[in-house]
Amino acid sequence: MDVIEQQVHSGKKLILVGITDLLILVELCVAMYYAAQSESVNTTFMTIFFGAAIPTLCILFILLRALRKHEKAGEAAPQTATTIVPGVQTAQG
Repeated sequence: MDVIEQQVHSGKKLILVGITDLLILVELCVAMYYAAQSESVNTTFMTIFFGAAIPTLCILFILLRALRKHEKAGEAAPQTATTIVPGVQTAQG
């Protein structure tokens, strides 16, 4: 894998982590909003926040593993260039 592909994959990882950070921040705000309206603040906050944050982090983990697997597959199967010369026939066997 060349340098450009590594930068693309690292950029994709950065985007995934950034989106996840924003989602966690939104989940935190929503949980605080609903907890402030409830009588049992702690229970409501923990139920809403952890109920949303845990699946979000699991999805991030799955996506990062898939990206890493795709990254390793690119390393394992290098692209081979074939040159086609006009007028030259290749042997088929």
